[in-house]
Amino acid sequence: MFFPILKAQSTKSLTRSVGYLHAQPKRVRGLVRDPATFLQSPCGKAYDIQSTSSLKTYLGEEYALDDNLLLQVLTHKSFAHGMKPFNEKLSVHGSQFLKHKSAIHTVNSEKGISALGSLESRKTLSTDILAAFVKQQGFADVIYWKKRDDSITDPTQSGENSIKAGVLEALIGALLVTRGAGVAEKFVFEKLLSENSKDSLVNIVRAQA
Repeated sequence: MFFPILKAQSTKSLTRSVGYLHAQPKRVRGLVRDPATFLQSPCGKAYDIQSTSSLKTYLGEEYALDDNLLLQVLTHKSFAHGMKPFNEKLSVHGSQFLKHKSAIHTVNSEKGISALGSLESRKTLSTDILAAFVKQQGFADVIYWKKRDDSITDPTQSGENSIKAGVLEALIGALLVTRGAGVAEKFVFEKLLSENSKDSLVNIVRAQA
């Protein structure tokens, strides 16, 4: 695809040059790549607002978030060289909030503070369990990130599970920052830590035991 580029000269006149967007499978050194060829998830999903639909459906009206914020939640800093809004800071907020609420849940539902070191309580917040939750909810395919090495297919070795876990933590962080601690806390207790929810972190751990 060719497109004109106008350049201003010192004489205040304009000159016309030609750029080229390269969209072929094989890279050609020196040519500008068509953004559509790389602004995709590893599963080939285009980077756009429409990709947030599955996450929006999961959240419903009760935990609704702005579309652009949802897209940020789904985007890791490795994607597009960090040129798109990414979820790192939201993930940090969400991670700390989840740890706090999980500790409260463990103490209240088990045998006091000594239960904090139990295997189940530790596994509940593990990277693999958080990643399994994201995969079960159906929005893993629209997580935007760049693989370090395409030859590594094991999600525990490729970084994929860490990316998925970060998305869940970023989602909690987004609720905390924009909807407040009350809404974020309700989400964590009802969606992630409740024994009454078959897809909760708690029940994923128990199902794998």
